Amino acid sequence: MEEKKKEETWKEVLCLEEKLILLLPPNWTRMSKEGIDRLFPYKVQPKEIFGLEEEKKVFTLQLLSKPLGEDQVYAAVKEIRRVIEKKYPESSRLFIKRKKLKAGEAGWFSFVTGREEKEEVHYMFILSFNGELLLGSYHFPAREEGEELSVFYQLLKEMKKAEE
Repeated sequence: MEEKKKEETWKEVLCLEEKLILLLPPNWTRMSKEGIDRLFPYKVQPKEIFGLEEEKKVFTLQLLSKPLGEDQVYAAVKEIRRVIEKKYPESSRLFIKRKKLKAGEAGWFSFVTGREEKEEVHYMFILSFNGELLLGSYHFPAREEGEELSVFYQLLKEMKKAEE
């Protein structure tokens, strides 16, 4: 019984050059280099990637060297959403939401890609983290959106700055 309880516990990981503490769901891991290359076969890849590759649940983080004040979060999310809608017309699911979190002011939205049988939901978020732009996303199969939405909210809610 104790073993099962331990497995179900979310675990803290230090990431983004030890600047951010992230609380990960049970069984989630940092993606391997091979897994990252398969999922993101691009020259520029997210800095941090966690999740369950075999279940297609992927959480990414990228701290950019761009200043972003808390009062700029909504406008930044709105602009990214506009670009996504241009590439994937009629894909929007969740309109822009904002919330003050432990780690800073955040804003997010969601959209869908793929064919009906293989639809994936993408939650994209921006966080004003120490005055810089932190860009992140959570991708998962659309059929699991009900339960994964609560995972996304928990991931955001528990993110916090590492003690300096």
